[in-house]
Amino acid sequence: MQVFRTLGGYSFARADIVRRAMSKKKHDVLRKERNTFIEGCKKRGVAESVASDLFEKISAFSSYAFNKAHAVCYATLAYRNGYLKTHFPKEYMAALMTSVLDSPTKIQVYIAECATLGIEVSPPNINRGRYNFSADENGICFGLSAIKNISYAVINEVV
Repeated sequence: MQVFRTLGGYSFARADIVRRAMSKKKHDVLRKERNTFIEGCKKRGVAESVASDLFEKISAFSSYAFNKAHAVCYATLAYRNGYLKTHFPKEYMAALMTSVLDSPTKIQVYIAECATLGIEVSPPNINRGRYNFSADENGICFGLSAIKNISYAVINEVV
């Protein structure tokens, strides 16, 4: 916003429109602002080539820009997930596989990740298994709910 206000001569309201267009990745709105920005820069003594180059860089940045609140949230989640996976790998992977019970493909990917981490995922076992994937001293017990066509009532009765 400050670049548009200082160099382009934008008001707070108009600069905020540009900010919102960038955050929502509305490239058509940004394209409409190009000439206004360049003309405002020229009035303030900025060369047209410099203003054009600056606008192109701002436009390119808006394609992947993240506002700070989102960035902080993602960083926090990434840190916490990394911490859990590092310090509690069996529990983390069991919870991760439980979160994708409806996707056998993802479960297979996570089982392969467990193998990479040296975590044994035992095959379905009616004596040890629970409804969800669960961690124990030996590794991860396969969640019975990941088996097709077995209802919660049946699993609950077995457990």
